[in-house]
Amino acid sequence: MSEGKQQNLTFSQREGLEVLPPQMQVGELSEDVRREIWNRIWRLLESQRSFGGGSFFLTARGQSFARVVIGRWLRIPEDQIDTKAEIVYRSFKDGILKSDFNEVLDLLEIIVNLALNDGTQQARALAPVEIISLFEDHAAPYYLEQSGKKYQFQTRTSKQERDATLQSLKAVEGGGFEAALSHLDQAAEHMRAKQYSDCVHDSISADESVAIAIHPKAKTLGQALKHLKGSGMVSHQAFISAIEKLYGYTSDEEGIRHALIDNKEADVGLAEALFFFNACAAFCGYLANVGKVK
Repeated sequence: MSEGKQQNLTFSQREGLEVLPPQMQVGELSEDVRREIWNRIWRLLESQRSFGGGSFFLTARGQSFARVVIGRWLRIPEDQIDTKAEIVYRSFKDGILKSDFNEVLDLLEIIVNLALNDGTQQARALAPVEIISLFEDHAAPYYLEQSGKKYQFQTRTSKQERDATLQSLKAVEGGGFEAALSHLDQAAEHMRAKQYSDCVHDSISADESVAIAIHPKAKTLGQALKHLKGSGMVSHQAFISAIEKLYGYTSDEEGIRHALIDNKEADVGLAEALFFFNACAAFCGYLANVGKVK
């Protein structure tokens, strides 16, 4: 790629992040998620707004909410917080749309945990179930963990895992395994669309594509793996067995590599899809580094 074209790319494009499913884009919070967070807080504030004397203002309950949340969020004394409606609106909106992703998650944790102990309609507007749904609908790389007394956001995958997967994808691309790269790209699209069984299918198909490209006489991944072991390219039997078991799972689990029966859906969720995408991308990257297309 020319230097001029490289300069015109976004950070995500330069770093290859756009090829990853959104659930793996750790360190980011999409504009869509930010907008929906603001929309919910805006509706909450609107429910606490009154009009009089030619201007609008927040009710006493609305002002109390602003003091507590903004005070904890920005770590300033509550008596120093200006609760004029337009200032409160602007503080929340700018913070959500412009702040670093971690600061937005800090804000949501404060509100969600307040809502746990507040049964009012105002609190229910940003109750945990609403936030969980928002993050699921937009395939965000974070989720709200509810197992503890205090609800907290967690990442779906680590930054290290994300970086390792990116390196694997770059190795596949650099090795000329275009079919495998296409399968992994489709797997990411399926995960984005929450089509998790299809994501697993394309992930394992990427492994099969690279292995068969290295050993064109093979018809299946299983046959290709035997060649890889026999040639010494993959020498450890445990490694081969691990890939064979992944391949076996996709064959056994109804609806992944075989037609569905009685219109049942494959029992595959996001956790399995993420695991398969990362594991299969890693194996593709490994083969791309040690093998050559024949």
